[in-house]
Amino acid sequence: MDGNVYQVHHRFTLEFAHLAVDSDVNAVANLAAVEVNVHRSVNRVWSAFRAARRAPSLAEVQEVEAIVDRRYGRWYNVVYDRIREQAALNEAQASALAELRAALSRWGTP
Repeated sequence: MDGNVYQVHHRFTLEFAHLAVDSDVNAVANLAAVEVNVHRSVNRVWSAFRAARRAPSLAEVQEVEAIVDRRYGRWYNVVYDRIREQAALNEAQASALAELRAALSRWGTP
């Protein structure tokens, strides 16, 4: 054990489960174990989305899910090395937020 703390990450976040009534957001395919610092970084992306889109559509939530998966998926269900991977995590967050800003612009959100 490396001493890291891992949390369960819902790829399709629970907050928007009401938009996907035909999906089981607690299904194994929607869950990933992630190290706490990775999860905090992912949550920053979701927080930025939440602040910008008070009533998002299912398609918008799915697009953010895809952004998060693309940028953070390498750390799903694996051991995260905080020392060696911190720069990569910072880059993943910056890239995810840049993608989110582009999507928000497409959706007409300033």
